[in-house]
Amino acid sequence: APGFAQLDQRLSKLLHVPLFFNDEDKDKGEFRNLELNLDVFNVLNRNNLTDVVGELSSPLFGKPNASLQARTIQLSLRFNFRAYRK
Repeated sequence: APGFAQLDQRLSKLLHVPLFFNDEDKDKGEFRNLELNLDVFNVLNRNNLTDVVGELSSPLFGKPNASLQARTIQLSLRFNFRAYRK
């Protein structure tokens, strides 16, 4: 089978969300964060070939007839909150 090479990358930004409603929550140690992520799979967009034909009598012998997925981009948003109780 042909070689496989793939480079994945993630960029993320952590944003602190202020507590608007109750200042007493800050004293208790509560916090809120918003995490923004951008994931890119197969950054270089390399064509990774698969399924090489192994039938000797086939005119396509030794040639791949499929490939893996091209570059994929995923955006995600995550809200984190934590409350400390006494």
